[in-house]
Amino acid sequence: MKWLATVVLVLLCTVATIARAQFATATPGLAQETQARGYWADPSTGLMWAAKDNGNRVSWHKATKYCRNLRLAGYRDWRLASIDELEGLVNLRAYAPQSVGSVDYMHWNFGLQVNGGLLLTGERQWSSSPELDVSGRPSGAKFWYFSFQEGHREKGFEDWAEGDTMQALCVRDTNAAEIPPPNDATQAVVPSPAEKQNPGQDAQSPAYWTDPSTGLTWTVKDNGKDVNLGEALMYCHDLRLARYSDWRLPTIGELERIHFSNTESSGPASKEDDRPITDRVTGNLLLTGDPWSSSPVDEESEWPSDFVWYLNVESGTRVFDDPSYDHARRALCVHGSKAQQALPANALRSEAISSSGAEGSAQETQLRGYWIDPSTGLMWTAKDSLQRSTWWDATKSCHELRLARYSDWRLPTVDELQAIYDESAEAPGENPRTHWREPEPRVFHVKGNLFLTGDQLSSTHEDGESGSVPKYLWGFDFKSGNRFKDNPDRRMNMRMLCVRRSGE
Repeated sequence: MKWLATVVLVLLCTVATIARAQFATATPGLAQETQARGYWADPSTGLMWAAKDNGNRVSWHKATKYCRNLRLAGYRDWRLASIDELEGLVNLRAYAPQSVGSVDYMHWNFGLQVNGGLLLTGERQWSSSPELDVSGRPSGAKFWYFSFQEGHREKGFEDWAEGDTMQALCVRDTNAAEIPPPNDATQAVVPSPAEKQNPGQDAQSPAYWTDPSTGLTWTVKDNGKDVNLGEALMYCHDLRLARYSDWRLPTIGELERIHFSNTESSGPASKEDDRPITDRVTGNLLLTGDPWSSSPVDEESEWPSDFVWYLNVESGTRVFDDPSYDHARRALCVHGSKAQQALPANALRSEAISSSGAEGSAQETQLRGYWIDPSTGLMWTAKDSLQRSTWWDATKSCHELRLARYSDWRLPTVDELQAIYDESAEAPGENPRTHWREPEPRVFHVKGNLFLTGDQLSSTHEDGESGSVPKYLWGFDFKSGNRFKDNPDRRMNMRMLCVRRSGE
């Protein structure tokens, strides 16, 4: 076995040597020029990079201090690069890609070759980007770094006494002042530093669009990659475009509105990162993935919420997810006051009509928070609990619910649940995230466009021998239209809707 291990080691060393020689000589002229000059100006972003990193592994604070004290090419405004800027240096030709299904993995940039012929003395480079919590604020002492050997970002730990140590690569901005845009609704403008962190942003394409029906101004493209909610909030907060500095993440109603007007057609397809992208929203906005909203699922709760809505572009419906989940959704930014009406004008009805029993749209139901069944006069919560509940917890939660100024909510009976089942109805709902499954839209056969995420608990039960503890409780399946019973002691994967008698 020793001779086999030796052969494998020799082969690996040979591959590494060949790869290093190949990558190191890929653009020898540019590398020599960069090292002789001492810096490289990236023509695609306008950023000026130091020709080499600091040369040794240091803590994050020392890396930041090194770049802040750097004096190079007559400039004093050098800084530690952000994680997006570091990621933008990746030279894909330096990696050996491996395709596993529909996912491409990059393996082993042995020569640490990056764009511009920069010299890296270590494969891990600190960034200035902290890990962000769900509200967009730095959390703890963790900062992102980029592994140029493996081709992906990771989180590093910083502590004055102990912590991770890595190299520092410095950068400075050379962008000219932005050109004031003309008065047209959609115009091309000079990209800002925040925009230029997104390699997919095309400086020659329109950069923003103003919706004439709401007066809101939208970025034409999203950020181009999956981020958690905190990173999405910070991306929009830091965006500088069209002379505006108050860009924000939109509400779920605003996202639903721009999608609603074009659900039956799609715009021109394009390509980015070798993946097809399709315009599916009004204004020719280009979405490369499902965008986050700033709306917590429970609008009455304090921010941040346990769950936050995002828009599923494929189905055009809202879905919720854990805001702290790393690299889950995209960021599409908007400028302007929050729309008073988050629904298309031709879909809006007055509160009097809606309250009298008209089902309305899914957007209306969720915006209002409840739906009144005209056939029974019962008022239902617009969505279920979104997570599994025990029978006792569900009973208590409905009793304690305060919604639409009413305090007499309760758990419905199984007959009441069955009365809102409609085989022809297709209300948007969701299969929530689990350890083995991404969240995904799901259709339920329920009236009123109620937002469901699973089977529903009822207050109907069969008493046990003692009479104090139910022997069985009844639930209802809005996929099949069947009622069923189960043991109340088992923590079932069931949700709860709450109901009350309207007009009382």
